[in-house]
Amino acid sequence: MEATRIQMLAVDNIAPHPDNPRKDLGDLTELADSIRASGILQNLTVVGWEDANRAWDGITRPKELYACVIGHRRLAAAKLAGLSHVPCVVSKMPYKQQLATMLLENLQRADLTVLEQAQGFQLMMDLGETADSIAKQTGFSRTTVYHRLNLAKLDRGKLADKVQQGATLMDLVQLEQIEDIEARNKLLEEIGGHNFNWSFQQALRVQAANKYREQWKTKLAEFAKEIKRVNWSTMVGVGSISLANDPADYTIPPDAGTRVYCYTPIADDDTCVSLFVEYANRAERKEPEETEQQRKGKEAVRQLESDSEAAWQLRFDFVRKLYPNSQQQGAILAYLLKVVGFDSWYLDADTHTLSELMGLTLPDDEDEAEAALSTAYGQLVQDNPWQAAAYLAYACTDDKPRNAVYWEKPWKKDYPVYKENEGLDHLYDWLEGLGYPISDLERDLMSGKHPMMLLEEDDDETD
Repeated sequence: MEATRIQMLAVDNIAPHPDNPRKDLGDLTELADSIRASGILQNLTVVGWEDANRAWDGITRPKELYACVIGHRRLAAAKLAGLSHVPCVVSKMPYKQQLATMLLENLQRADLTVLEQAQGFQLMMDLGETADSIAKQTGFSRTTVYHRLNLAKLDRGKLADKVQQGATLMDLVQLEQIEDIEARNKLLEEIGGHNFNWSFQQALRVQAANKYREQWKTKLAEFAKEIKRVNWSTMVGVGSISLANDPADYTIPPDAGTRVYCYTPIADDDTCVSLFVEYANRAERKEPEETEQQRKGKEAVRQLESDSEAAWQLRFDFVRKLYPNSQQQGAILAYLLKVVGFDSWYLDADTHTLSELMGLTLPDDEDEAEAALSTAYGQLVQDNPWQAAAYLAYACTDDKPRNAVYWEKPWKKDYPVYKENEGLDHLYDWLEGLGYPISDLERDLMSGKHPMMLLEEDDDETD
């Protein structure tokens, strides 16, 4: 950057740089009063209008026009204070360096919002910079630069609204796990709502299914045939396959060589596929022919199993990420005492759940696994005793599947029915007190309003 001497320039000949990342200059009253009393004590840095690389829409071009690179607040405050001229250094600075300079000026004063940082970094990327070069020029870590650049990909209006409503940076970074930008923007609308976690998990399942869908078609073709429709007179449903799972981990049924397996076409938005066995005719079916009610009942059970598993995952993820503050500690202690009290049914923590919460992979040997878990949990008790207490209380009361459902399929009944679960009610009360957002799906399960669940009075009518 080649600088000339300080010269007094008319404020009417200086415009704010159009790509200044800081859009809100804040309250200028105090600075204007200081300038009015003492003048400007630090010069501005400007460039000629032609160097700013932008069309100056809406600005009447005087004989000379400059763009402010350093000192935007001082320029605005000087105009507010009524000054006609301000001290400036006129610089011949390349456009990319102008952006980097404005970013650094504001970043060093912590003046930029996360959104303004994102937009500034994206401008530099558009001009040919890399994430590494931006990190080097601005002093931010590469991880932070990547996060900000991902924010810049989101719908700017929606993002600004959500940030104003209190969306945290953690919420926004979480969206990066969703690769499709359109899906990210759709989820962005739900941040802060009680259904966000559920929608996020569903988006992850869809993304995984999209990743593996073609591989699943190849895998299924190895042992099953595609059918256009299900012929219930000769076919029997034998389960469903989640397309979100890696097909490399799937074991082809051992009787695939002697039985005819079928599946319906996999659509672009499917996340699971149903598997059937086909017989030559109805007489060959070893099972009695299913009624429509029985078929619907099986589908209802599969859906409730899937939704109950998803609800458990939401609870588990919330507790796993919990870092208790002072307000939450009392609730954790009260619940833990209730869990391990003399009249409690939950005296043992599920070791698998506890190890998953701490991110441990336990060895296969039982004694070695117990020793590893004991050591890791002991360390957690020292490092963060309240988190350790929360993990223990949760592992005692939400060890799937024993205590994770609000339904059952009675013997000799075709359809699953609602079942009260007092222990799970207590768990939800505790989690909600810690700030857990209960989704609509979970409330439907808790109340028996899930569309795949019959209430007891409804079940009586089907007898």
